[in-house]
Amino acid sequence: MMLAALKLESFGDDQLEEAAANAEYENGYTAGYEAAQQAAAQEAERLTAELVQALSDMSFTYSEARQDFILSLGNLVTALTSSVLPHCVASGFAGQVADLIMQTFASQNNAAIRVNVHPEQVAALTAATDQISALVSVVGDPRLTRHMAWIGQDGTEIQVDMDRHLTEITDLLRNLSPQHNGTAQHG
Repeated sequence: MMLAALKLESFGDDQLEEAAANAEYENGYTAGYEAAQQAAAQEAERLTAELVQALSDMSFTYSEARQDFILSLGNLVTALTSSVLPHCVASGFAGQVADLIMQTFASQNNAAIRVNVHPEQVAALTAATDQISALVSVVGDPRLTRHMAWIGQDGTEIQVDMDRHLTEITDLLRNLSPQHNGTAQHG
C-alpha cells in the first residue's frame, strides 16, 4: 500500500508571500485605475477643445455667409432701386392713375374729373382714360414732378406722387445694405 502524501495547511511564510502579492495587486490596480482616469480626463479635454473649435468654425462660417448674403443683397437693392422700380413706375404710371380714377371717382357721380399731371404724361394719361365712361380732363402742370398727379372731382382731391413713393422705397431698401444696418466687417 502506498501512502499518499498528506498536505497540511501551512501557516508560515507562504501566507506572508500571498499577502505581499495581494498588496502588489492592489497597488497596481489603483495605479492603473488612476492612469485610466487621467487618460479619460485628457481625452475629454481634447474632445471639448475640438468641439469648441468646431463650433467656433461654424460660427465664423455662418458670419461669413451672412456677410456675403448681405453684400449680395446690397447689389440686388441697387439693381432694384436704380433700374427695375423706376422702370415699373415709368411704364405703369398712366395705368395706375386711370385705375385709381375708375375705382375712386368714376362710379360716384357724373361730375367731371380733372387730372393734373406733368406735361410729359398728358398724352399717355389721356389714352389710358379714354375708356372711362366719366368725363375726364387731363391737364399738363409743369410744377408737378414727372410721376405725380392731382385728381379732383367736386371738391374731392387725391394726390398721387409715385416719385416720392419711389424715393421712400429706395431709402428703405438701401437701409438693408451693410453700410447702413450697423454690420461691420471684421478681417
